[in-house]
Amino acid sequence: MNGCSSKRKAKASPATCQLDGSATKRKAEEVEASKEVAGDGGDGEEAPAREGYTRLQQDEVDMILSLEACSMKPDDEETLKLFSQKTIDETSEAISEAAEVSEASKQKFLEFQDFVRGELEEKGYVEVPDEFLISRAELQDWLQEEVDKMFASLDIPDRYFANDSDDDEEEEVAL
Repeated sequence: MNGCSSKRKAKASPATCQLDGSATKRKAEEVEASKEVAGDGGDGEEAPAREGYTRLQQDEVDMILSLEACSMKPDDEETLKLFSQKTIDETSEAISEAAEVSEASKQKFLEFQDFVRGELEEKGYVEVPDEFLISRAELQDWLQEEVDKMFASLDIPDRYFANDSDDDEEEEVAL
């Protein structure tokens, strides 16, 4: 982490710590902004989250609860048909390891969903530790960097990744 001596410091004041990646900085700012919510909950306003915790927005809670956990199935016949027997033989150990990690991730996510569901039923809202949000944002940054590296190594022209707003800009330039 740039400019931050430890994760403890980031947890203590996420918005003031210089974190790597824009998603991490953005999430740290959201964490800090949520601390400024006023009210005691008795007048219809949200009560502030406990110190070191952030209340998840309802749309995020709904999304978490709506996701279906799945895991990799390394012996799926339809998937295996895509590869030669040589490739399957050479990668079977790595595929098995990846399947184990995938199943463990699925179980961890199901536990998280149970936690979210339980908190929502008990309290009517869900609070998570600030460190959870910071770690999640760091993971998102890392994943984006890895995806960018992967696509950069493929040498695919940028025009294949243009979204609608990029298309509009290109059309204006082309005129």
